[in-house]
Amino acid sequence: MKIISPFAPCVYQRDWVLFYREMKDRVAESDAACGLGQVYQQMADYSTALRYHEADLETAEELKLPILQGRACGNLGSVYESLGNLQAAIKYQEQHLSIAAQTNDQLAKTVAYSSLGEIHTHTWLVSKLNFSNSFYLLGGIQDVFITQ
Repeated sequence: MKIISPFAPCVYQRDWVLFYREMKDRVAESDAACGLGQVYQQMADYSTALRYHEADLETAEELKLPILQGRACGNLGSVYESLGNLQAAIKYQEQHLSIAAQTNDQLAKTVAYSSLGEIHTHTWLVSKLNFSNSFYLLGGIQDVFITQ
């Protein structure tokens, strides 16, 4: 039985990025970079995922293709959310939403709104946890002063 490395799809996909670059097919190169970013994000290699999604965005901006720009912004927002950088996540998801609205892409708008909702819920939960922990710590300190 032949064991296949979990990194095999990445090597294969990188070859396609290079192939499309050589063929000067920038849209296909952008798609391959997007795919690699998603694979690395699934493997929790966020710094590499960011690099590929940033390359995807750069290519989409050079080509002036808003649908690809929106896709890249959504993916960058998703990676930043995974990293816990919620401000960057919001920034990119808002760009994704703006582009989707400009292009009247209803599916992309739905995805962007959903992602923003998740990020804002995450932000709210973090603020509540921080408040609860502070309240608990202050309560503990108060108990020490009252009992002594």
